[in-house]
Amino acid sequence: MRETKTLRARVARIMDEHGQAKVARATGVPQSSVSRYAKDRRIPAAFCVALVRHFDVNPAWLLAGEGEPYLTDITGATARMAGELLELVQAMGRVTRLRFGALAGRDHAQVLRELNRQLETYERTRAKLHERTQPILARVVADLERTLEAGRLERGEELAQAAGQVARLCDDEDLCLELEQSRAYIAFERGRLDEALTRQRRVFRRHLARGPAQTELERQKELNTMMTLVRVGRYREARRVARALDALHLDDGPAARAPFRAAQGLAMLEMPERGPRALQLIHDAWPLLGDWALINRAALVNAHELMGVQDSAAAADGLPATWSTRTPPARFVDAVVYLRMALSREDATILRGLLAFAEAPLAQAGIPRLASLVPRAHALAEALEGRAGSAWRAYRSNPIIKEAANSADPREQFVAAAAACQIARRVSARHAWPQLEAAERALAALPDGVLPPIRERWIHAGNVLALDGPRRRSATARAARERAERFCTTVSAAGIPPPA
Repeated sequence: MRETKTLRARVARIMDEHGQAKVARATGVPQSSVSRYAKDRRIPAAFCVALVRHFDVNPAWLLAGEGEPYLTDITGATARMAGELLELVQAMGRVTRLRFGALAGRDHAQVLRELNRQLETYERTRAKLHERTQPILARVVADLERTLEAGRLERGEELAQAAGQVARLCDDEDLCLELEQSRAYIAFERGRLDEALTRQRRVFRRHLARGPAQTELERQKELNTMMTLVRVGRYREARRVARALDALHLDDGPAARAPFRAAQGLAMLEMPERGPRALQLIHDAWPLLGDWALINRAALVNAHELMGVQDSAAAADGLPATWSTRTPPARFVDAVVYLRMALSREDATILRGLLAFAEAPLAQAGIPRLASLVPRAHALAEALEGRAGSAWRAYRSNPIIKEAANSADPREQFVAAAAACQIARRVSARHAWPQLEAAERALAALPDGVLPPIRERWIHAGNVLALDGPRRRSATARAARERAERFCTTVSAAGIPPPA
């Protein structure tokens, strides 16, 4: 129905530009019928063909809304492709009609022969379109990957949209798989986590059907699937996938299996009852990870600090000494991980020291849900230093914080509410309780199998335990306190110091 409406709108545009009388004369269709095509009557394929023939209408635009309206506006190569697209559509239409022919009748053999002929026409036309679009798609996908490597997400999104249109006409599975991987990355970085996971799973299924990874690029696709699951809070699923891939690569040696064991450990670290085993897996894998370990060194620091192997002050002290030697991607990872670590420990001195390094990489990334860590760290440091009122006012009015708080994702809503409560409770319980209740609502709205990061659950538990007052008797307060106490019991049993 939607396609019919958009086709009708494009046909109406042609009529407006040339006049209904002229369109009627050129196509040989009564003007009354032409008028009805623009309103409510079904538009025959023959009429579309006549518009293409007599008015140089681009069939790709007329039928699919892609490209320029007229063939005179596009290059010769694109025009040939557009003509082939029309030929393909016509062949598909004839095949569809033949499928519903009287195959059981006396002339069924003739009908089947015609059906076979039309299917061959369809296949030939599809092959011609693939031949023309394959080099175009290869060029656009290569440009897209270079653009994303340069961190230009907005331009990357434009290229991905263009590549997606070309990919519909191209049968190169490898190129389409690379495009889907890039689109998953863009969706993740833009905060569209459900879309990112859907696309990443699609890539993973198609990749897995070919067997275990043989190249570095294929291994990276496997790792991306696991890390996407971790980043969207599906920690148990990530662990299952990591274990399956580890088993699949059993004959490939320790170095090939190391990324899957490390990813399994990072997923398990978010499940505090499995903390000790998680740390062991990460330790065993880390010496074999090469460049991935260098870039993600902060993940190892985070594991050590969380499990009490290293205190937060010592962990933060190690950052300035190596900052100048770190690559931009490594600095970005450091900024995110170290700030989240310091926010959960509520130490103003550490926060101030880290902000001197972390602020620039996060601002340059332009990702709202991560850029919000900077004003959040500033506000918490101010509140811890005794300027809670002014810190709270500045925090609430910050546009980056407002954008992050308005996320449609309940996981992001929880993070935003827990962060706001952490600052607001330094002002008063009256300011903090609405934020705590918002965090509880977001927790309740989380899909099955999804959890917020353990650092944010830690902060929320600390908020619940710190707040007091008449509202403690409400059902929300009782449920929140019971959940916080269970969380503290679990982390304590794992050897993790609970929230104060």
